[in-house]
Amino acid sequence: DPALAEALLPQGRRLLGLSIIPLPGMQACLRHEAARVRAMLDEFRDHAIVPIASTVHRDLVVEDDISGIRDFLADFLPDAEVAAPVLLDPAHWRRAVTPRNLKGLIARCDTLISQRKHNAVHAIGAGVRVIGLHPLEDDSLRRTFVALSHRLAPGSRCLGLDSPPAD
Repeated sequence: DPALAEALLPQGRRLLGLSIIPLPGMQACLRHEAARVRAMLDEFRDHAIVPIASTVHRDLVVEDDISGIRDFLADFLPDAEVAAPVLLDPAHWRRAVTPRNLKGLIARCDTLISQRKHNAVHAIGAGVRVIGLHPLEDDSLRRTFVALSHRLAPGSRCLGLDSPPAD
């Protein structure tokens, strides 16, 4: 359903979808591999960001994608333009975002960076380039990319992130 994307997203602008989960293990990997993540993001400096939150849990912060996206933006893209800031509002998200129009938002992106498997699958189904971020210790997202490798848009890939060394 493209209605939400048509209502919120600018025309003629390169768009980078961002789907980040605030799980502590992934946050530790992002901090540990910050230089690799920043290097990967270099090509998207001219893109506006589209927040792609598919889970906004009322009680579990670790399942609140909006928090994950906000933290990622603050840490890695503090000066980035957010194409639709209202997508970072949990009240708006609860009123307006459905699985169908979430896929419509993803379909408008030039590239999606995602930790969520189902958002990666939406991108693959829509023919959108997708870059999966995942901790190396969890290969479930990578297995999704392997299973759907025949459908990946050019330039799609997984970026496995190492955990910090144990104390």
